Amino acid sequence: MTQVPDRDVATQPWWPGEDGVIPVLAAVIEREGTLLLGLRPQEKRHGGLWEFPGGKLEPGESLADAAGRELMEELGVTVARVGEVLFRRRDESSPFDIVFVATAIAGEPDALEHSQIAWFDPIELLALPLAPSDFAFVQSRIAVWEALSRHHHRGR
Repeated sequence: MTQVPDRDVATQPWWPGEDGVIPVLAAVIEREGTLLLGLRPQEKRHGGLWEFPGGKLEPGESLADAAGRELMEELGVTVARVGEVLFRRRDESSPFDIVFVATAIAGEPDALEHSQIAWFDPIELLALPLAPSDFAFVQSRIAVWEALSRHHHRGR
């Protein structure tokens, strides 16, 4: 995994360009304790698998710019805030460097490019057929989500 630069990555141009690597934004959108995922169309790479919405950055584009453009195209929503980088992984057998970023949206999302979209409890994610990098991200966060879930249920 590549080290994330120590700077405000959301607003800085993000195009390392090293060895033909293409940065890809994966927006981690949380609402009322659930996370938004989209089901990739069958005809696309990783078709039939669930993923966090997003897409490739254009040269010179920041994560915030890419989030705004991609989430309007894919979900028909505007981006209210782009937060911290949560995880970063070079996708196997591709030039893609997937950057998972906490993202807040305004509006109700619609499946404009995915076969469908749905909100999931984080604990449910490991039971879904996930794209490989999305699965790695979920595995990296599951202990945190399980702890939050236990804490939330104890507080009731």
